Amino acid sequence: MKREQIPLLTIKSFKDYKLFGLLNHYRSIPKLIKFVYKDCFIETDFQRVTKGYWADTNNIKRYFEQCLQNHGYTFQDIPQVAKVETLVSWGFSNPLKRYGHSPNRLMNALYPDKFNVSDFESVPQRYWNNPNHARKRVMEIVNEENINFDQLPIIVTQELLIKYGLSALLKKHKGSPSQLLLSLFPLDFTLDQFRKANRYWKNIQNVRTTIDSLLKEHNIPHHDIPKYFTKSFFQEQGLYGLIQEYNASPIELVNALYPSQFEITEFQRVPKRYWYSKENRIQALRSFCQKRSMPRDDLPTLNRSYFRKVLPRFISLVDRR
Repeated sequence: MKREQIPLLTIKSFKDYKLFGLLNHYRSIPKLIKFVYKDCFIETDFQRVTKGYWADTNNIKRYFEQCLQNHGYTFQDIPQVAKVETLVSWGFSNPLKRYGHSPNRLMNALYPDKFNVSDFESVPQRYWNNPNHARKRVMEIVNEENINFDQLPIIVTQELLIKYGLSALLKKHKGSPSQLLLSLFPLDFTLDQFRKANRYWKNIQNVRTTIDSLLKEHNIPHHDIPKYFTKSFFQEQGLYGLIQEYNASPIELVNALYPSQFEITEFQRVPKRYWYSKENRIQALRSFCQKRSMPRDDLPTLNRSYFRKVLPRFISLVDRR
């Protein structure tokens, strides 16, 4: 009989077929089946494994890696995959129980020193109560981002800490990076340094230097600046403090650095209710015509059909009266 054709065998099945004595001889259904069908089945093919099977981490690891492969995951996916719900659905209730229902502890038992606690979606309860854990993680971020330690008050922002999964730690300090860093490095920084950091972006030269580095790092050509400079882009770069100095508006920032070099319609988004202003609509239309050297006689051609063909994003302006 082929493996996939074997029906579900239960104690009742053996009793019905008067084979209970045979079963009793082998003490368990898995042992009997593995004796009859040598090398056809493994322990985890059965509804229940042999007593003490999960006590061996090698057994857990072998089955876990089989599950990863079956579901198309790789070793790098483990921190995202290792969640209680997922592990339970894969049949790891017993192994989880052995490690305090903590995916972090279970994975570290299977792969010692391969993962940081902060790699996982959630950290063990009260983990951040230990300042050494928090201090170690912040220093890992400093090294990974290549940040000079003395520049922490300027560069370490809410966005950067959240990006590295430290939102829970940040909440313990009322969402304040300065409170967090001062609690971890009280002998290295003072509150006054953070107050000065808040004024860092008020110096246009500091802004210009940072933007020039950003353009070079991401290979952004000058004419594509409006296309790339969005609020989310600055958040991803950990520069939300910078954009906040310009009312969270990339347009204001770009116009401060490159006055009159870009049209409002070149940006991904314009400020909310921007087209409600008649002056804004007039200025945008004048800029559009001036940049294209359009003569006065051609103005009647600037209808909705024209903008739908040439510049669809300008239609919202045309629709305003």
